Amino acid sequence: AGDWELDAVDTNLKLNSIAQNSTGDLIVGGREGRLFWKPAGGEWMDISLEHESSIVELAFSNEQSIDMVVTKGNKLEVMRASVNPSQLSQLSWQKVNEFNNVTGWNNSVTGKEKSKRASAIKPRRVANVRMDSDNGENHITVATKSIQSSIFSTNTSTTYIYDPNTWEVSGEKEEQDISTFLDAGAVK
Repeated sequence: AGDWELDAVDTNLKLNSIAQNSTGDLIVGGREGRLFWKPAGGEWMDISLEHESSIVELAFSNEQSIDMVVTKGNKLEVMRASVNPSQLSQLSWQKVNEFNNVTGWNNSVTGKEKSKRASAIKPRRVANVRMDSDNGENHITVATKSIQSSIFSTNTSTTYIYDPNTWEVSGEKEEQDISTFLDAGAVK
């Protein structure tokens, strides 16, 4: 019922994720740590991270809190920042959880992650991350690839179940024949 509105940020890098809360705050992020923040009614601000980071996913966990999934070489980090109206130009990120293929998840209730890893396991870089939810369960799929021979290596992926409030990982998801879910109106 309204007109289209055009808005943009100044970057030549791919932006992977965008999130908006009900008050109109916007955040977008992508490759090489590019992160832009626009408070409701304000202007875009560049609040980028270090160059080695790649932002995979952004989401408002509530009106005043933003979650960010970011990869850095062989690590995947989950960061959270509170939206403070008095300091909108700077978000203070706190690490909520971290994953790498050797030690597993730091914040895990299973304990199985770290104990089953041996020194024989070689570090692998995070190649891809996908997030979805089904029947009230939240899933994060992490695909890793060899650091040494990344051209000819294959991806190894595992899907984990996590709590979006605490980012505590409760275990691995059982394999299924469905690779992705698509929202199609009232059905999936």
